[in-house]
Amino acid sequence: LDFPSDIELDAVARKIYWVESVGGRVMRSDLDGQNSETLVQGLTSPQGIAILPQHNQLFFSNNVDSIIRTDLDGGNPTTVISGQYSIHDVAVFIPEPASMALLAVGALVVLRRR
Repeated sequence: LDFPSDIELDAVARKIYWVESVGGRVMRSDLDGQNSETLVQGLTSPQGIAILPQHNQLFFSNNVDSIIRTDLDGGNPTTVISGQYSIHDVAVFIPEPASMALLAVGALVVLRRR
């Protein structure tokens, strides 16, 4: 591990996800630590991570000023929030069927589903 700064657990798939701030990457492994893999690399100081396994989505902060969403395997990256200041943690929840709230320290965004 290279300075993990946040961790998430997918108990159903039995996976652990984490971001490494110094290594600049998003990682995952089995719960026992086996089968570690790099999902995203080349990031600048990622800090927070959140997952929505039921929607195959992973969210993480990058460079403490943006949040990126990918599939759980790291594919299909999309910047969801950018130009913010000091995003250090990320949380995602679904308050009602038509929307999803993305909470980051310093920012709250409600995304409408299409």
